Amino acid sequence: MKLILKFMFLLTGLAILASCQDDPGPIGSSLIPDSDLVVIDSLDNSNFNFELKMKTFKDDSVDIGSSNTLLLGNYDDIKSSILIQYYIFLADSLSEALDDNGEGLIVMDAWVELDRRYAIGDEASAFEFTAHRITREWAPNDFTDDELQTLLPDIETGVDLKTEVSVDDSIMAFHFDTDVALDWIKHSYDTTLAKNYGVYITPTPAAAKTLGFYGLSSANVDNISRMKMVIQKPGEFIDTVTSTVSGDVHVNSVVNRVSVPGTRLLQGGIPQRSMLSFNLADLPRDIIINNAKMVLHFDEVSSDFGDPEFTTLYAQLLADSTDYNVDTDYGTIQFIKDSGTFEGNITTFVQYWQNGLENFGLKFYIANDIGNVSKVVLYGPDNSDAALVPELVITYTAQR
Repeated sequence: MKLILKFMFLLTGLAILASCQDDPGPIGSSLIPDSDLVVIDSLDNSNFNFELKMKTFKDDSVDIGSSNTLLLGNYDDIKSSILIQYYIFLADSLSEALDDNGEGLIVMDAWVELDRRYAIGDEASAFEFTAHRITREWAPNDFTDDELQTLLPDIETGVDLKTEVSVDDSIMAFHFDTDVALDWIKHSYDTTLAKNYGVYITPTPAAAKTLGFYGLSSANVDNISRMKMVIQKPGEFIDTVTSTVSGDVHVNSVVNRVSVPGTRLLQGGIPQRSMLSFNLADLPRDIIINNAKMVLHFDEVSSDFGDPEFTTLYAQLLADSTDYNVDTDYGTIQFIKDSGTFEGNITTFVQYWQNGLENFGLKFYIANDIGNVSKVVLYGPDNSDAALVPELVITYTAQR
């Protein structure tokens, strides 16, 4: 009897195992309600009209004064100039050598040093500039090209304060007018004797590249600009004083910009940014976004990524449709440079829109675009080559 029972259990187990290995039969599938069935599908440019729209704009909300890089030179249609004010501190042994009229010291030599951190354009091309005394107060915060135009009448543009320029891969240096340096020393001793509003450095038309230098906002405090002066008390001593920066800013002016049909330009320094919107209103409702990938194609010949080159674009959710403000509550997504493309995963953004967040599109910009004039020429939705327009691929799960 026990043997018969064991045999029956064995047959039952084999039957159950066989049923697990086979596909569900029509009888079993009919027991699953349609509401519990799901399907995974995908939409892209070829089977869904996203109504892509793309526009570039100059972002005036960016504070160039916070840049950690100072730009100087000419690149394409952008002219970059620098304003620097140096803080001069005299040791007691030097200040005591000055009389009540600020006399008693001689500046035998003075020079400015700026450490390089960025370059764009032909390295072998000319790099010429002039340096001029600023005669009234200015502030680097929120400084713009309009502010510079207002300040220009108070800059002694007719007198070039620099001589003997040297430029290499790591540093740019030039000698500086010793009389102006002496005035700044007197100002540090008694502000009524002379004024120190700094120096304006601007490229000549012959300059055919742009260089970037460490600014005051840089974490590399040892690399920010400095002025060195060899000071003599006749018959007594010669000493060298190093002065650091108390304020600096670069200003970028754009002239004769021409747009190329079918493209959108992102560029640092100005900065030139872009908004990209797409209509997702016709997406199926109550879906889960598994993946949303966006690919932006760019012109590899016309784009210039500088040295060091940037490899990242940033995208943020726009908070409105008019002012290009971003909604910082939803973070930033990186688009990584590849061969001819920048690609990013915007799954979370698309899901936010599906969950009810109003869709104003995305704002794109170059990494650290206040500290460079690098550029990427993107192909827009209106490009004549359909293979080059921005691509969006959305994979989603929905109930059948």
